[in-house]
Amino acid sequence: MFVLYWPIIIFVTIVLYVLTLIFLPFNPTYSTICLFSLIGFWSRLPGVGMPSPFYVLYLLDFVDFFSLIVAVNIGGFQGAVFSAFLNLVSRAAGIFPTWLGVAKDTISQFVVCLIIPYVYLATGGDIFMSMVWYSVIRILMFFPLRLLPSTNSFPQFLIEMAGGGTAVLVINAAYAKLFGNFLDNLLERGAQFSWVLFIFATVVIIVFKIAFFGKTKSKRSMFSDLILRPVARKVKRATDVKDENRENKERRERNMRDRRTERDKENEGHGRHVTNEKHERHQRNEMNERHVIHRRHNTHERKPLKEEVHDELEELKKIKDSIDF
Repeated sequence: MFVLYWPIIIFVTIVLYVLTLIFLPFNPTYSTICLFSLIGFWSRLPGVGMPSPFYVLYLLDFVDFFSLIVAVNIGGFQGAVFSAFLNLVSRAAGIFPTWLGVAKDTISQFVVCLIIPYVYLATGGDIFMSMVWYSVIRILMFFPLRLLPSTNSFPQFLIEMAGGGTAVLVINAAYAKLFGNFLDNLLERGAQFSWVLFIFATVVIIVFKIAFFGKTKSKRSMFSDLILRPVARKVKRATDVKDENRENKERRERNMRDRRTERDKENEGHGRHVTNEKHERHQRNEMNERHVIHRRHNTHERKPLKEEVHDELEELKKIKDSIDF
């Protein structure tokens, strides 16, 4: 899978190419730095567009080499900013490596660019040996950077350092051997401009435009393809996600209302059942109370049995006395 963000690539290419043309009449040194930035940016794109196991593509770039040239001829800080710019902008145009890895690599190159001018002086201006020391110091810088968060184990880190470090050393040494003196001379006196590199960059831009966009495609159509359509796709994805979230929220609220309605119905039925039971119990209590009151009332109206017997005996006695008389 090879993924690149073409709007960013087109934008950075146009800006660096225009700056190269703007600085050319006034300051050839700055124009050359912009030209180096453009070619270094292009050289990094294959590595940021494809993840492992093709990490070797990331190591074939010219960023280290151009950073060394700028650092030893213009200044260590300028070379450090140059390398940091290319590391961050090239990663923004692709998907690999992780931003944590890019941050570590940027820090290591930043520190190396601050040191390498002194190494260049110590080696007597030998660009090849300076490039070798640049690669070695860059590799060694990753060991203290292990103190930062890491996604791999220490044995895996050692294996990557052995393989990747060797590859970086060999590739950078080859670039220094083949192009070192030529590119170093461009900035050594600060007044030379490489028309060969400029023509090369111009040809690449023209070929890219013809190959990918055609001869007859208008600027408006190119702008639409490169800028408007990707932005429209992002807006549409964001809108779709927003609509989906709103639908999910409405669905959750609807389910909560349904469950609340069912619960209310159950509570209402249970409440009616409880009310009926209370009413029946109340009626039973009233009937019991009425029965007790009635029984008490009847008990108070009737005389006790002993008194009734006594009254009857008195009546019988009166009847007997009347007969005797």
